[in-house]
This record gives sequence, C-alpha cells and structure tokens, in this order.
Amino acid sequence: MDARHLNENMVRFLEKNVKKHPGKAGLKFNVQESKTNAKISLYSLENGFEMNDEMAAFLQDCPEFDIQIVTY
Repeated sequence: MDARHLNENMVRFLEKNVKKHPGKAGLKFNVQESKTNAKISLYSLENGFEMNDEMAAFLQDCPEFDIQIVTY
C-alpha cells in the first residue's frame, strides 16, 4: 500500500477487528512511499487473527490494499 492512502480509520478498524477475532493467521503490511522509495514492513509476531466477514468486506472496499494470501 502506498503511504498516502493509509489513514486513521483504516488503522482503527484493523486494530479492533484483530482484537475481536483472535486466531492463528498472521498479518503483514508493506507500506511504501513512492516519492522517496522508502518501504516498511509491519507484521504480527505473537498475536494473529481469524479471517471474518467484516475483514473481507473491509478489504474489498479498500482498493488501496494489494492483498496476497499465503497458506502453509
């Protein structure tokens, strides 16, 4: 995701949803700033989440996210 698209409402939703739906799936976010080509990766270490309908709808409604699902 490009940093210019990240906003407080997105962060609040993600924080609440992950706390509401704990599970074993990990999360990883890659945020980039295109002007300086800076990149940062954020990922869960100890706590994961369980995919749920609210998260799926949120991700569908946010074309700013480039979603990749990796299964093991």
